[in-house]
Amino acid sequence: MRQSLRILALAAAAFAPAGLLAQSVVFNVGGKEEKWPLNDPFAPAGTKPDPTKAVWKGSEITFNRGDGVELTRKLSTLKRMEWPKLPSAITTAAEQVQRGEHASALNVIEPVLRQFDPIRKLPGSPWLKAAEVKLDALSELSNTAALSAFIAVLEEADDGSVPGLAAKIKLAKINRRVKEGDHASVLVEADQLLGELEEPDMQAKLTLIKADSLFATRKYEAALNTYLRVPVFFGAEKTFIPAAYLGTAKSLRALDTPANRPQRLDLASAFYLREIIRDFPVSKEAAEAKSLLPREERVAEENRAAGATAAPTEEKPAPAPAPAAEAAPAAAQAAEETGS
Repeated sequence: MRQSLRILALAAAAFAPAGLLAQSVVFNVGGKEEKWPLNDPFAPAGTKPDPTKAVWKGSEITFNRGDGVELTRKLSTLKRMEWPKLPSAITTAAEQVQRGEHASALNVIEPVLRQFDPIRKLPGSPWLKAAEVKLDALSELSNTAALSAFIAVLEEADDGSVPGLAAKIKLAKINRRVKEGDHASVLVEADQLLGELEEPDMQAKLTLIKADSLFATRKYEAALNTYLRVPVFFGAEKTFIPAAYLGTAKSLRALDTPANRPQRLDLASAFYLREIIRDFPVSKEAAEAKSLLPREERVAEENRAAGATAAPTEEKPAPAPAPAAEAAPAAAQAAEETGS
């Protein structure tokens, strides 16, 4: 989620001098601190370790002092760790979650969690930040048993050092109930939690969860209004726009009954599908959006995309307002005027 990436960016200390960004370990030796620079334990396979830095293997860390003496210390003697720039694997996994590659993110983050597990509570250990990324990935997959088990682990480990993690755990619990089909309790809890959350990205995520439950219970007009709140009130949270547009398009299709046919909700739905394909072409929602478009429009979009790739085009003007503004004025106005 975007909150994860913001936290990672802050932890990276982007404005610190380059020499201060190297990770290091600090031991307690005879009542005195002993600090060693550390090679990245998650460097790509085949990367040659820096001989001036320590190497972490299993439960020990080894350091060549430079005078021919090699020192080895147990993890149990660590006093703290310093990771001004988080392990690259955590950042990589967080980016994969953003792209919807949740299974791949788990494959990347699991070794990080195993590596830091023996010292998860050590000051400076990035275990909790890695765990947050795993929670984000599990929340989007269908294995509710794995999600429940990890939520229990994370609740016990949360020490308040990762801003917003407690709220994210609550979100994960609600999302789990969505997957289990308990939409009635989801709708009640979502309304309560929306008043407590401060982070815009989590508010946007919870709004989507609420909209999904409304759609699942066939409350299509309410679902439409709720999906539209995401671009209206949380437009800066781009990560959630494709899902909001897709939910909007599906809600409009569901409302396109014979009685509503004069409103041409089908055109409004197609507009949002095209917006996903054009503005978020690599999102997982884009593939579904293509499948929902009529065949002739889908072919036209594919040809347009191929033409845009083949040759540069002139900068196009801003898109016209969504047809939904005309086809479903009540829904659009409700999204702007109503509360959650």
